Amino acid sequence: MTKENIINSALQQLAIHGYEGTTMKKIAEASNIKSASIYYFFKNKEDLVNNVLLKVLSGHFKAMTDEYFKYENEELKVRFETLLEKIVRHHRGNQNETAVYLRLMESNNTDFKMEVEQYLKQYNQWLTEKLYRNIKDEYTCKDETAIKDLLETYMLIGNGLFWGSIIYSDSRIEKEIVHAKNLFNLAMMNMLEEE
Repeated sequence: MTKENIINSALQQLAIHGYEGTTMKKIAEASNIKSASIYYFFKNKEDLVNNVLLKVLSGHFKAMTDEYFKYENEELKVRFETLLEKIVRHHRGNQNETAVYLRLMESNNTDFKMEVEQYLKQYNQWLTEKLYRNIKDEYTCKDETAIKDLLETYMLIGNGLFWGSIIYSDSRIEKEIVHAKNLFNLAMMNMLEEE
């Protein structure tokens, strides 16, 4: 319980102060423990922050994979659209985690940036493989280039929604979701359904 409490307190402090501005003292105060007690669970600040980052990244992966498998047997269009919606819902519902992700990316610590880069490669590879198979099953005659182009378009739209989930108001992001779905459906129609 205490280890998880420390990780959650560190997450909150990192969301507010970033890596450089977060101290073990601030984390200890937020956890209602003595600073020395943190070292029972973590070697140093970097070890603790790495645990926070792993929590953030694994939370993201679980949310997205759960959403994928929830709609795995639905029509292809539905699977793509629900994942686009989930990008926004996840980041808006986990604002501290998203803030930590962004704050660590702007820190001077390259290890965290490399960890995120490695995670994004793995996540994008997983998602691309799943969606590629989904498209290939439904459009067996389509060539590889059309499918890969569609998936790159999808990733671009998803990245736009990620940034929109941070920037826009609730009413604006709802419009962005609609536009993103329409744009992707148009791309899917153009790339896959034309003969």
